[in-house]
Amino acid sequence: MHEILTRIPATARPLSRAIMRSVLFAVLLMAAASAGEIPLPGTPVPITVQTLVVMLTGLMLPWHEAAASVVLYLGAGAAGLPVFAGGGSIGSFMGPSAGFLIGFLPAVIVTALVATPLRERTRSIRTPLMRWMAALTANLAAALIGCVGVLYILGIAVQSAVTAVPLSVVAASTASFIVVDVLKATVACITVTGLHAGMSAGRASRGATHATTGVPDDAALNDAVRNDAVRKDPSHDVVR
Repeated sequence: MHEILTRIPATARPLSRAIMRSVLFAVLLMAAASAGEIPLPGTPVPITVQTLVVMLTGLMLPWHEAAASVVLYLGAGAAGLPVFAGGGSIGSFMGPSAGFLIGFLPAVIVTALVATPLRERTRSIRTPLMRWMAALTANLAAALIGCVGVLYILGIAVQSAVTAVPLSVVAASTASFIVVDVLKATVACITVTGLHAGMSAGRASRGATHATTGVPDDAALNDAVRNDAVRKDPSHDVVR
């Protein structure tokens, strides 16, 4: 991926990275379908690994990239690719699990929008362990609000409407799902918090190295390239 990005003009690299990240997480969502499913008695909706990947998507990506990943995933399923529980077709959006499938989109958006500002507040904490714990709490809160709260509200409502079963009965039958998804959220948040801590440490290490050696990082090089192009562009000359 790094070799591909180095061949792309500096001004287009942010967009290219965003597209690559969105496609990568969409592929992960599709691949999660191959992990199989666990049927539960009393409900037509099985337990899958996809909700875990949805949580990772909302926690790792900005909201627009996360949304793009889910749209690609849902589009692939609607086109007939076997990426949903039980296969894939446009009919999946009219079945009992339609609310959960459609709910993936607002779930990742809400998760990303909640997680980003909460994590930003933890950056000022000086103690590494306390900062890590605060970031973990922020991620967990975002995942529970978006990928559990929002997702289950839509999923239960649609399942009740499609099956003509009272909301209270559907909610009771999905209680075991909520317990499992809280555990998934915990695993996802520990993973993401660890990855973010590792990436932050890596950036700090590179910054210290650049400051010591005088070698600029990619962002500085990109700025230098843009500034040089502006200086060489005759349209930017000022006639006095």
